[in-house]
Parts: sequence; structure tokens; C-alpha cells
Amino acid sequence: MMPDRMTISGGVAIRHGGGSQMIENGIKIRHLRCFREIVRFGSIKKAADVLSISQPAVSKTLSDLEALLGVQLMKRSRRGFTLTGEGAQFLDKVDAALSSLRSCIESVTTPHVSEREIIRVGFLPAAGGSLIPDAVREHLQFNESHNFRIIAAPTPDLLERLRLGDLDFVVGHLSEPSHMHGLNFEYLYSECIGFVVRPGHPFLSTSPFDLQQLVNCSVLMPGPEAIISADVERFLLSKGIRDIPYRIECASHMFGINFTRATDAVWITSDGAIENDIREGRLGRLDVDTPDTTAAVGLTTRSSSPVHPAAREFMDILRKSTGGLLS
Repeated sequence: MMPDRMTISGGVAIRHGGGSQMIENGIKIRHLRCFREIVRFGSIKKAADVLSISQPAVSKTLSDLEALLGVQLMKRSRRGFTLTGEGAQFLDKVDAALSSLRSCIESVTTPHVSEREIIRVGFLPAAGGSLIPDAVREHLQFNESHNFRIIAAPTPDLLERLRLGDLDFVVGHLSEPSHMHGLNFEYLYSECIGFVVRPGHPFLSTSPFDLQQLVNCSVLMPGPEAIISADVERFLLSKGIRDIPYRIECASHMFGINFTRATDAVWITSDGAIENDIREGRLGRLDVDTPDTTAAVGLTTRSSSPVHPAAREFMDILRKSTGGLLS
């Protein structure tokens, strides 16, 4: 007698055996969402907060899911949770199932936008500069029937929304390998970090800029969640700067511009985030050589599902637009 085997289809477990399929009603959407949030945060407590249920309820839901599947999805330790091999395979299917479910719901709850395709792009402001606005403008010249939904957020949030199907693709820096499960990255170009100040700042008259001056002024820096944060810290350490006494961790591009222009602060960020402001005279670049801080910028997509045609057309424009930026 052939043993039963189980697959996941559209978020529903289907048991195969004896020439027939049996829907396993025990697995519900709440099981999948709970599993997804534990993976996302690596923490029962944080998953419980997001799901608005108790920690014991989260633990029980995960245990019930593993019992229904008959496999261990996660290994528990003092540091949190890590996926088993079966858990990693299951995660790919869960992401695809939740994404498909979301698309099904949107198809019947938002009929008024069905005639106009929506291109949903995750955008890291620190990595794109004028790239996204220019590309959108070019795309709309030839595709007036398309709508855009541009989401600017920190990289971890963008990647999570991409996995869940809220985004078609993300434009930004290459993330850590541990954050790229189920995702593909396509390289477009490279960029370095830059040091900028307000126009007329006395530091602009120093060439090259003495980085030791950073200990005497306010310095805006990327927070720990930013991909370039480690590059900035390593660069400063390589120049003998172990501590910035007056540091302001900043993830907001608008705050960075406004604060820098209104004070004598130095802002350390990606070149792509400030290229327009430098070109239009809103900020001035300090003479700091940063070739060792090169970071890859590109397109991140889901491995489990193809990008729809309208989004592919927009990706082609981004590829052509960055042809001259390759380094």
C-alpha cells in the first residue's frame, strides 16, 4: 500500500493516497499567518504582538501546525527560532499561498481598478535617488493605462511585503543572505556612502575633509536596521574613529535633508539618496574618499512567482536607466 503524502496547495493541505485527494481541514489560514510572523521576527513575543493574541496561543498554533503536517518546522533556542529544512520548503509555499489569497480577495473587492494594471514597487530612498521618479515618468509616457503604487520603507519591511505579495519587486541594496530566503536579486549598479552638509558650511572649505572633526559636531547616521549601517561603521573604524559623541540615527530622508540644511550637522548616507540635492545645490558634498564602501543596488523579486507583464516593462526601463551607472 502506497503511503500518504501531503502537499500544500493555495494554503490548504491536501493529502494524497489511494488514488484520491483529501482536503486536510485542520490547517487554517491562522496557522499559516502565525508561522509566517514567527519566521519574520524570530520571536514568539513579537509574533503575538503583531497577531494580537497571547504568546501561549502563538506557541500552541505552531505546535498544532507541526502536528498536522507531521514535521518539525522550526528549531527553538534561547536566541529564538530557526527554520528546519522542511520549514524552509514550507515557507516558500506559505508565501505563495498567502500572496495568491490576497490577490483573489483584491480581485473581487477592488473591481474599479481591475481595468488599470497596478505596478507595486518597494523603494528604498537611500538607494534610488532620482531613479524611480525618472523611470515612472518615462513609463507613463508610453503606458498611460498603468497605475503605480510606490512604497518607501526600510529594507526588512519591504522584503516582508514582497514575500507576502504586496509588492511586485523592490529597488534597493542587496540584503544579508539570511534575509533573502525565497527571493532573487538582480544587480543594477553600485554606489558608495557620502558625507554632506548644508551649503556654506565651513567644512566645505577643507580638502580633503578631516574626519576627526566628526567628534565635534552632530552626525546623522543610518540606524542599525539600514543595510549600509555596517559599512559606515567599518569605514569610520578604518579611519580611527571609534565613537561619534553626537550621533543621530536617521531613517527618514526628509528629516535628513531638513535637519542638515538647518544645522551644522554632517549627514552620512548613500550617494543615491543625496545626488539630486547635491546637483540642485540643497546640500554640499565633503571631500571624503569612500571607495571601500561600495554597495550593490538592484531589483529583488520573489522566487516563487513571476512578475506580471506591466511590472516587467517597468523593470526593463530601470535596467536601461542604470546602464550608465554600472561600476
